[in-house]
Amino acid sequence: MKKSIFFSYSLFFLIITSTAIVFSRGGLKNSDVAYTNQDPQYLIEARKNIIGVWETEDVPGFLVEYMSDGTMIKKYPGSSEEIVRFKIINTTPVCGEDVDVDISKQTMYFQETDDDNDDFCQRIYFITDKQLVLGPLGMFSHKRTAYRKK
Repeated sequence: MKKSIFFSYSLFFLIITSTAIVFSRGGLKNSDVAYTNQDPQYLIEARKNIIGVWETEDVPGFLVEYMSDGTMIKKYPGSSEEIVRFKIINTTPVCGEDVDVDISKQTMYFQETDDDNDDFCQRIYFITDKQLVLGPLGMFSHKRTAYRKK
């Protein structure tokens, strides 16, 4: 009987410790790209539409590849690649800035995070399976960058 109780407590301790380690080290971090039941449909569609290779209309040859695991690869012409993480969200604040979140206007934001955990955020103005338009937050929100899917 004592062995059974000891085994039960040991198993319980092992499960709790393992769970704590997984979450403290960012386990399940890439689940940001997957949608939840609480996300509005337009956010779910945007997360599906962004997957693939995109080319900016401003800088020919600059490619960005978005993968379903939340990885983003920036490919500069004649240069190296940069790999960061990304997510599409509709929450505030974004990158420390209070932003408008309005489901009726289908507001959404793009956040990329580099290996140093520095964030760069933009507003998504338009996204389909063929076109993407991003713009900075704040003062320069009128400046936008358009991409087309390759």
